[in-house]
Amino acid sequence: MVLLADRQGVPLTSCVLKGNPKQHTVFNPVNHDATASIAELQTTFENILPLIFNRVAPDWDNNWELVIQSFHNNYVALKNSLGYPEAVRKELTLYELFRLLAYAYLKDFYTQTASANAAHFHNYPPNNATLPQFTNNLANNYNRIIQLDFRQIFTDHPNQGQRIFPDNFSANYLQYFKDLIQCFVQHNSNAVADNSSPSYVFNLLTSKIYDREELHRKGKIMSDAELSNLLAVLCIDSHTAKVLDPGCGDGALLDAAYDQINLLASSANQLKHTIKFYHK
Repeated sequence: MVLLADRQGVPLTSCVLKGNPKQHTVFNPVNHDATASIAELQTTFENILPLIFNRVAPDWDNNWELVIQSFHNNYVALKNSLGYPEAVRKELTLYELFRLLAYAYLKDFYTQTASANAAHFHNYPPNNATLPQFTNNLANNYNRIIQLDFRQIFTDHPNQGQRIFPDNFSANYLQYFKDLIQCFVQHNSNAVADNSSPSYVFNLLTSKIYDREELHRKGKIMSDAELSNLLAVLCIDSHTAKVLDPGCGDGALLDAAYDQINLLASSANQLKHTIKFYHK
């Protein structure tokens, strides 16, 4: 049972109340007795109904909201500080802040799942770092992760003349990066613990960055290939994995899944015959 409260038109995934889902004792599979389940369900309603009638302010499970809000604030400020056309400013800013968010997400995800990959993610540049120190520290962090994987996400933007980091990074941009990192330090670990689903995070992000009309036109801030690569690495941990692809897009998910299974199979010296493609 999941309890939600309206948040003035934000996506449903952002309306979940803290402490959810509510879990109750399952029915007895032998005699189908539901006495305990019914009693616990009744208790849940007895606890929630007074809050509704008394109009108690909702307590949302909103650590991701804090992270995404900080992302949006610094995105707007950084974008507006660039001297390029709007489309270019938007692309450059989203590219940099997204790979910073991806680093934070993966760092906490791997730490909380006790993955060996966590060792590749070092601390963020300290808040008192000078511009050269910050640039060197963050660049080294990205390069370390590229050696692990995620080349498409953490490689520098291909336009060397316009990209923000590291070539054209300046004191004018430094504080926006530091502000976002401070939010990560305070809230990102709890956010990942609350909900580590990549699709949940990306839905929150796109609904915050784009208005509805633009979202219908562009859909997301990532390409299908980038999102598919991230999902494949996070979700496929064995060369024996089976992949169900809807067969309705450009095949990016299937390509990414094959690459990941191919990598795992090669490292285990196994034959590469593990993907089955199902198409209705």
